[in-house]
Amino acid sequence: MSAARKAQQAAKKAQQVYEAALRSGWDKYRAAIKAAYPGDIGVRMDEMERAWEKSNHTDLYTLLGALVFSAHLLPAWLFKGLRDQLNASLQQQQQADRSLIHWVRWFFALQAHREGLPWEGNKGAYQAASKQLAGTPFEGARSTVKKSYLAVQRIRKTGTTLPA
Repeated sequence: MSAARKAQQAAKKAQQVYEAALRSGWDKYRAAIKAAYPGDIGVRMDEMERAWEKSNHTDLYTLLGALVFSAHLLPAWLFKGLRDQLNASLQQQQQADRSLIHWVRWFFALQAHREGLPWEGNKGAYQAASKQLAGTPFEGARSTVKKSYLAVQRIRKTGTTLPA
């Protein structure tokens, strides 16, 4: 059987599943997907559903993965719109994560300086913060901590946001 013929059959099967779901409700739709796509895709969809539930509905990467697996069942405009919205949300989340890293480094450097350490040097506040943050998602070399500290100070003085 040719690849084009297989693709046509798969598309026809997806359309039938979709139409059955519209007639019978979405719980049956999920069951129909698993029946129509036994094996790997059904198992992966189950895994993604468990991951989504375990994350308390916050894991956008899992949601995006499930959307991609279901793309052939959706109209192109709907898939593209949902995908674009999820990607935008993920980018905002990543920006917020980067911002948090700068603020945590700023806080640790400031605390070390308030405890009497000078800003610079091997025994300075930036170095102390770097050592305290080692092994965490906020870790960075002394120069990195200093850059984060200065970036946050600029924000505090000008009211701007951190660069991406």
